[in-house]
Amino acid sequence: MPRTETVLRIFVASPGDVADERQKLEEVVLEVNQIVGSIYSIRLELVRWETSTSPAMGIEPQDVINRQIDDDYDIFVGIMWSRFGTATNGYDSGTEEEFYRAKERHDIDSSVDIMFYFKDEPIAPSRVDPDQLKKINNFKEKTGGLGLYYWIFKDIDDFERTFRRHISDRITKFAKSSVQKSPNNIHKFAEKIKNVEEDVGLLDLLANLEAESPKFLTLMERLSEKTDWINERVNAHTASVGKLNSETFGAAPREFLTKIINSSADDMEEYASYIDSIKSLFSEYTNKFFKMVVEVGSIYKESFDRESDEIREFFTNVKNIDDNVNAAKIAMEEFRTAISSLPRMTSKITKAKRHLLASMNDIISEMNQINSLLHDTLN
Repeated sequence: MPRTETVLRIFVASPGDVADERQKLEEVVLEVNQIVGSIYSIRLELVRWETSTSPAMGIEPQDVINRQIDDDYDIFVGIMWSRFGTATNGYDSGTEEEFYRAKERHDIDSSVDIMFYFKDEPIAPSRVDPDQLKKINNFKEKTGGLGLYYWIFKDIDDFERTFRRHISDRITKFAKSSVQKSPNNIHKFAEKIKNVEEDVGLLDLLANLEAESPKFLTLMERLSEKTDWINERVNAHTASVGKLNSETFGAAPREFLTKIINSSADDMEEYASYIDSIKSLFSEYTNKFFKMVVEVGSIYKESFDRESDEIREFFTNVKNIDDNVNAAKIAMEEFRTAISSLPRMTSKITKAKRHLLASMNDIISEMNQINSLLHDTLN
């Protein structure tokens, strides 16, 4: 069945010292498109000078970039670290010029979103340029006075976790606002099934289920993959601590233990941030999806012969989904139990533990509701 989707273009502006972060954006956008975007029929498209411009003549190189990109984007993402950039005609850097062009658009149309990130990672002394750092600090102060709320990240992993959460939230909010502004647009599905109406027929529901099932399965697969990943990481760190204690006869150097423990805390924070990024989506989407499952099951039980091949297949599929959700829930519950027993070794692991347990509790609660809905359908 042909599908319509909304494309949100993200323009990335930065000096050249954050190339790793620019590349990481591409990875995050791909992942978010597969999980969150596919559910809301929204696709993110990254706009960067590396991939969205071509050689040409202009007043200056920045002029060529401006003309070719033409401010045709929905979200502006700025990133800075130790370099402010090369001056352009009228501005101290191309990034600064691109920011003010974005702000001009935002002032006219507030739907143009601006997200700015500053990296706060130590800089090698040989790379420190006091003049560049001064310009960055002046830019922070000036744009803050204009109403810019920027975000500070500490390293590439922190940036990945943070941006994934932020952009997932943006998609969810965009989808909600689109439904509110125009219930007849491509997001009418979410509005239509918010409360299943009596006049929605079996064939309508089955068509919607067929379209939405792959998206739910993708969501569950990604969540299971992430849960497996965090289990492997925590087990690896635990094994490292055990090996270190064994080799040092229980007298492992404190700094080595702290490093291993804090590395585990980083992994826990990444997993918690991932859960946070899909939490609202999981709650909204699964409830709507499974309300349709319940409605189809109710129609089948009330009006059709449950022994027919088609209806048998439906209830078999429901049972398989119930088993998959329950298996994922059990895996998360077991991991939650293991995390709950971790001692307070460092402040970092304690904070990560608190964050992770809160995030997991929310998702597990949603899974319990799903199991309850499916059990009612199967009985």
